[in-house]
Amino acid sequence: MRKTRVLIVEDETIISLDVQSILVGLGYEVAGTAATGEAAIEKALSLDPDIILMDILLAGKMDGIEAARAIRRNRDIPIIYLTANADRATVDRAQDTLPYTYLNKPIHERDLYSNIESAVVLHRAEAKLRESERRFRDSLANARLFAVQLDMDGTILFCNDYMLETTGYTRDELLGSDWFAVFHSGNNPEELRRSRREALRTDRLPLHFDETLVNKAGKPMIVRWNRTILYGPGGEPLATSKIGEDITEELRLRQALLKANEELTAANEELQAAIEEQEVTNEELIHTLEALTKSESDYRLLFESLLSGFAVHEIILDEKERPIDYRFLHVNPAFERLTGLKAADIVGRTVLEVLPGAEPELIERYGAVALSMKPDHFEYFSAPLACHYEVVAFSPVRGQFATLFRDITDRIIFDRALQASEQKFRSLFETMSQGVVYQSAEGPIIDANPAAARLLGMTMDQLMGRTSADPRWKAIREDGSVLPGEEHPSMLSLATGKRVENFIMGVYNPEIDTYRWLSVSANPIFREAEEWPYMVFTSFTDITDIRNAHDELKSNKSLMERAFDMFGLGYWEFDLERRVATGSSESRRIYGLGDGDLPLADVQNLALPEYRPMLDKALERLVKHNEKYEVVFKIRRADKSVLVVHSQAEYSRATNRVFGVIREMPQDATGAAGTSKAEEPSESSENKRRKKG
Repeated sequence: MRKTRVLIVEDETIISLDVQSILVGLGYEVAGTAATGEAAIEKALSLDPDIILMDILLAGKMDGIEAARAIRRNRDIPIIYLTANADRATVDRAQDTLPYTYLNKPIHERDLYSNIESAVVLHRAEAKLRESERRFRDSLANARLFAVQLDMDGTILFCNDYMLETTGYTRDELLGSDWFAVFHSGNNPEELRRSRREALRTDRLPLHFDETLVNKAGKPMIVRWNRTILYGPGGEPLATSKIGEDITEELRLRQALLKANEELTAANEELQAAIEEQEVTNEELIHTLEALTKSESDYRLLFESLLSGFAVHEIILDEKERPIDYRFLHVNPAFERLTGLKAADIVGRTVLEVLPGAEPELIERYGAVALSMKPDHFEYFSAPLACHYEVVAFSPVRGQFATLFRDITDRIIFDRALQASEQKFRSLFETMSQGVVYQSAEGPIIDANPAAARLLGMTMDQLMGRTSADPRWKAIREDGSVLPGEEHPSMLSLATGKRVENFIMGVYNPEIDTYRWLSVSANPIFREAEEWPYMVFTSFTDITDIRNAHDELKSNKSLMERAFDMFGLGYWEFDLERRVATGSSESRRIYGLGDGDLPLADVQNLALPEYRPMLDKALERLVKHNEKYEVVFKIRRADKSVLVVHSQAEYSRATNRVFGVIREMPQDATGAAGTSKAEEPSESSENKRRKKG
């Protein structure tokens, strides 16, 4: 698997080297380094790294924030800021560059690892989600359909542009509003809301239905909906999404067509009765014929102008009176447009002659309508025409049937794309190695992934509904003190509306009956135009093994110091990440130092000035090239005494620390000072230079 490639932007060489060492030790690939904003932009565009570690304060005209802004305009690369001064003004100015997090200097290995892994995982998830959303938006833009999402109480969470265009409302007027109060204001919205909530709870909510809405201008419109119910991990309904089509005009034309058909049928019956009885006068007969002609004219006008496909057929039966085929008698222009079949090619022919692959089940269904004269309404996919249709079939006279249909292929494709998008998001959520939980603004956990249950030692059922205030977490701080529920990262994020990064806390794991240490980040989630979050998204990583390894290292170090003191050797250590030095009691005695940590520069300044260049060069060669470090030099202690000391050291790239020993030497041992005799300060050579001068 390809290593994650990291670009380091840092103008302090030692810090840059430290970070490179940590990254290589953690298994990352350093794609490159840069010390200025201009160089950072050039390398980001040419190297295309997976992630950028960006120092905010850089030498030169351009700082890290300006460089990040230029990079974000050209590349979608996650950025983590490095700073020694993450004040509020700096953070506010950096927000529009969309950083993933901020790391304060000095950089800690566990923080660097957890933040890089979190940024890479979240960036990939966001990329997949953006692609899914792009396809979703494209489908919505190309389909002249309504798209709406409502929560359990009927609050509008989403609506597309076509919905706004058709109803006359703006997005700000609809989002967050009550669906029933907006579109059913005259029909007791509270009762409609209660009825819908109860139907959702009892799983009796219809998925396909027609609904009359009143638009902003007060005009009613009829929408045919297909609804999807969104469920939580415990099977409880959370919200509904529905796709709809305005069928107001279609219903008006359909009703007019049915009325015209009824009038035609009635006129035919009157005419037949008049002829059979032969009791009507010629004047009455002429009047009836005129009415019939007018009815047929109206029927033909509606027949030709319908937007939906319309056709009249004659059923064909076998010797046992079973439907085996049907013949086309009349088709309207919309039929030709929706099917691609021309009236001249099909009228008078049977469906099996025109479409040999026609389904027998469809013929039987139409036969039942023609013989029973009971209407039917259904959807089906026509394999020969490769289209989905919604069909209303009815029988004007026994043995015949008429079909009124429309092409719903776009709606079916859209529904399937929506389901695929939701499935991809759920799959990513379920397979993440990091634990993830969602909590509502009131505190209960409403969703979690399997990794969260595993890391917390619970089942999904045990997690759902639990709040941060639940005493069973037994949460503690790093110092072992109790961590109250209101101070959990998720609760801090909800209370402040800000992201909480790399919060270290211990949580009791009941499955293994012990505590596990977690690095936690919490992200508030806002609804559009709302000031406070309605939900919080929390991710966490188990860092228990890292902490245990550090504790074991401290124990081993203590044993080693005791052994060195017994042989008169002072043990010392430089932490290049924190830039501090520590040492055993013997080394502190030699240096004349007290207990505790000291800045690295204070320890280095104990050496006499003439030895500093040699010591700096030896340390640089050790860190960069792992060359041998063995030096003899003089120091001046706090009591003004001067000592000659001999020191040897090794560098650990994994921990970014220098480990060494030191011992006091006789005053005449300075001839071996430095890494080579050529580098030894010499009084005679100094005198020679003065004489030449």
